[in-house]
Amino acid sequence: MGRTELTVGGRRLGVQESADELRETITGLVRDGGGFVTVTTGSGAMDLLVSPALEVAIRVIDDVHDEKDEPSTAGAATIDYFAPAIDDYDF
Repeated sequence: MGRTELTVGGRRLGVQESADELRETITGLVRDGGGFVTVTTGSGAMDLLVSPALEVAIRVIDDVHDEKDEPSTAGAATIDYFAPAIDDYDF
């Protein structure tokens, strides 16, 4: 299982929500013209205003450890998702 990282307005946040959950919620808000999404970080909950003009990136970072259970970057994979621009939708 990987860690989910959300980048909003150039600021990276480690969040507890799954990438799929965030993708669905944020895409729905963009289609509706914007709104607030609540994410849970290590220091508590945070409400973020999402709008069609806001660039959002969702990244999943796979945790890979060697036999000694020390962090290793070997075999690490990332999945990036960028919310579509408002121009991608027909209204």
